Parts: sequence; C-alpha cells; structure tokens
Amino acid sequence: MSAGAWRIALLFSVISLGSAYLNGYEWLRFFSFFGSWGTIGIVLTSIGISWFTYAILRFCHQRGLTSLHELFVHLFGSKLAPSFSVLVYVILLAYLGTVIGQQAVLQADHRYALLVVCSLCFTAFWLARRGMNEMVRAAWLLLILGLACIGLIFTEQRHVPVPSLSYQLNGYWILSACYYLALHLLLSVVALLPLITRLPTPAAIRMGIGLGGLFLFFMTMLGHAALLAYWHEIHASAIPLKEILSRMIPYAAPVHTLVSLGHSGLVLAALFYGLTVPVAERYDLQLTPMLLVMSIATAAFALFPLWTEAFTSMPYTAATYCGMLILAVYCWRYKV
Repeated sequence: MSAGAWRIALLFSVISLGSAYLNGYEWLRFFSFFGSWGTIGIVLTSIGISWFTYAILRFCHQRGLTSLHELFVHLFGSKLAPSFSVLVYVILLAYLGTVIGQQAVLQADHRYALLVVCSLCFTAFWLARRGMNEMVRAAWLLLILGLACIGLIFTEQRHVPVPSLSYQLNGYWILSACYYLALHLLLSVVALLPLITRLPTPAAIRMGIGLGGLFLFFMTMLGHAALLAYWHEIHASAIPLKEILSRMIPYAAPVHTLVSLGHSGLVLAALFYGLTVPVAERYDLQLTPMLLVMSIATAAFALFPLWTEAFTSMPYTAATYCGMLILAVYCWRYKV
C-alpha cells in the first residue's frame, strides 16, 4: 500500500474516532445507551462515514478541489460559498475550543485547566507546523496506546451482556447514529482534503478510507463492548472508560489522561492543518502566523467551558448540522 494511503488511513482513524473518544462518553451517548440497537448503529455509522468521506474526497480529487471554499462553490454556488466557508471556519474553531475546554475540565484539576488548554493548543500548533510526517508518527503511537487502554479492560472482564432488542425499541438510535456520522464526516473531510491533492489516482483514497473505516469499526465496537460490560457502574459517568480503568489499576488514570489529551492535541493539529494549508497555498500566505491565529482563537473559545456549561452544546450542534447540510446538498445535487 502506498504512503499516501497509509497517511489517509491513519488520519481518518484519528479524526473519525473523535478527539475525546478515550473518555468513552461519545460512544455511551450515541451508541451504548441504545443497547443492541447501538451495535447496529455502529455498523451503519462506520459504513456511512467511510463511504461518504470517500465519495466526497473522490469528488474533490476528480475536479481538482483543494479547499473547503472550492468544495462549497460546487455545492452551494459562488455567491454563498465565501460566507458559508467563513461560518464553517468559525463553527469549527468554536467546536474545537469547546472540546479541549471540556477535556481540560474532565481530565485535570480545575486549577490547572487553563494550563492544559494552553498546552494542547501549543502542541497542536507545533505538530501542524512540523507537517504531516510528524502527525502520522504521532497517529501511529496514539492509536496503538488507545487500543491498549481499551483492550486492557477485557483482561479482567470478558463477559459482555447483549441487551434484548426490546430495550430502547424506538427510532432515536438512528438519529444518534446520523448525528455522529454528520459531525465526524465534516471533520474528516476538513482534515483529509490537503492529503489528496497530490495523489495520482483515487485508488489510494479508497484504500486508505477502507482501512481507516475498518479500524474505526473495530475500536468503536471494542469500546461499546467495554461500556456494556460495566454498564451499571458507568452509565451516568462523563468519563466512563477512565473510570473503568481506574477501578482496575490504580496508576491507569494518569496514563489514560496523557493518552486522551495527546489524542485531542493530534486531532486539533490535523484540523488546524486542514483549515490553514489550503488557504496558505491558494493565497501564498505564510503558514506559521495562520496556525498561531487558529491556536489563539481556539484557546479563546476553550475558556467558555472553563467558566460555564451553559453554551457548550451550541458548537457541537452547529458543527453537526453543518455536516448534515453538506451531506444532504451533496447527495441531492449529485444523486448519490
């Protein structure tokens, strides 16, 4: 497999899992809460994210599109594209700031939360400035460590109860799966667009997305099984996987915190890179000042979760509906 395909596979795995996947709360909220229906949701979501990400990236590759703005020109027209591009940039920065702000509150003492936010933004700035090779190396390491953290849970608990299909017999699991798909589709397209510009054929995109989608499915199913195995102990927790590991091994908590924060920093770096590189290349701008502005703006948005939880759901909702709108317009215009 080519180096380009490996890069796409690794970055797609990192982004589609989510910046805070090792907390386990996203899996709990979108899938495990619905029992066996959540398992079906994982299957459909893994296929959906992989398929639509590949379809949109192939579409961009065939037409030589290198940025969100150019993609939006094809989807929404030249009049709406500039305004919508700016809106999506602001929403994504607000979303990223909210995510790392919540991570800082959950993973560290509140007195050190601001320090954690600044450290994550600096790490993301440094990684994005170093380039794709550095991010790929970090992706290898963090995915292996994340897999080890989740796999460790099954050394003690190997029985996973399978809830009856009569539990949560409603359509909400489909909505949850769609929300997860829309949000992570948007993030994946943003992060992977700079990687496809120099690929000679779409074959590397197909191979990379396929391999990354398999890893997404495997990791999500593994985390889902761990949550079901300890359901009664962690169903109300905001960091269920960390809680499980802390009960098993006393020193697991700091290791989990470092890996989880490292993964968040890598997702932040990949999205910074995806947002800035196309603009820098298009307008012949220097990358470092743009990354610095992104880091400062994200840190500013991260202050809101440190002060109050009143508005933390708004960036998540806005980013999710942006993803749904892009997907709907793409399917409508190109008859997918």
